[in-house]
Amino acid sequence: MLPGRARNPERIFGLLYLPDTRTVYCNFRGYHQLKGNAAALFREIKQRNANQLVIDLRQNGGGDYHQGLRYLVDPIRDHSALNRKGHLFVLIGVNTFSAAMSNATQFRAHTEAILVGEPIGETPNSYPEAREMHLPNSQLVVRYSTKYDQFLESGENIVRPDQEVITSWDDHRAGRDPVLDWALSYGRSRPAGRPSN
Repeated sequence: MLPGRARNPERIFGLLYLPDTRTVYCNFRGYHQLKGNAAALFREIKQRNANQLVIDLRQNGGGDYHQGLRYLVDPIRDHSALNRKGHLFVLIGVNTFSAAMSNATQFRAHTEAILVGEPIGETPNSYPEAREMHLPNSQLVVRYSTKYDQFLESGENIVRPDQEVITSWDDHRAGRDPVLDWALSYGRSRPAGRPSN
């Protein structure tokens, strides 16, 4: 498992360099100050001359997906050294929600990222942007959606990883992270190309 400075729940954007695999690991938990945090990520990638990038969205409950697209997805798409199969990984899971779910689908659509982990716990095509109003006579609160978002064009309405890796309670108790381990061992255990399912 990663050292505390990367796993620290107080940090919404933690960075850690893993020299054995020349990997920059980014624990992306929230969108607050994303512009500056993303700039720090790209400085770290450049300074370390990183060979791999892992974006961990497993504990990201959402924010503004437009910021994620602007400051992370699009710049990573244009980063030719990392936007290659086997060099870019996005970790997802049941707690990847809202904007993080949207950005995960955008990583899949716009980059060479391999999504690793468990299916996302939210449907990508749905009615978000909830508003509410009070009915004038009864004062009952009515919640309603203002728009329909579609992030998948076809197929089932779920975001599945390219490589499913389940984390068990035994893994958690022993301090293991098989999802991250799979990403870090990808280049050493199989040739570049599509992951096996």
